[in-house]
Amino acid sequence: MTARATTIRLKEDLQSALATLSEHTQRPMNTLVNEAVQSYLDQNLPKAENELEATLAKLRAYRKHDPNFEQSLRAFADSEVKFKDGIDGRVVKKKTKVSIKSRRVVTRKK
Repeated sequence: MTARATTIRLKEDLQSALATLSEHTQRPMNTLVNEAVQSYLDQNLPKAENELEATLAKLRAYRKHDPNFEQSLRAFADSEVKFKDGIDGRVVKKKTKVSIKSRRVVTRKK
């Protein structure tokens, strides 16, 4: 497998410890970092995979229970009818400070 250059930032103490270990073991820092990352992935990927599989199983079970999301759509429609929000069917043109701030929060790019 080919190696690709990657820029990472290490805390100063980690960089120092890595350099010391590299000198002591006479192994390149790159090799040590690759081994450390591989070890971390070996330990953590199975857990992440299991969590993703569990989530996928729940989604599949839900889809099987309500394949066309009919219950979800019905619940949404019922809540729209049950709870009046004061602006149903009306266009709100006046911008208040609150609505401007809310729009900024909702449209903020991450």
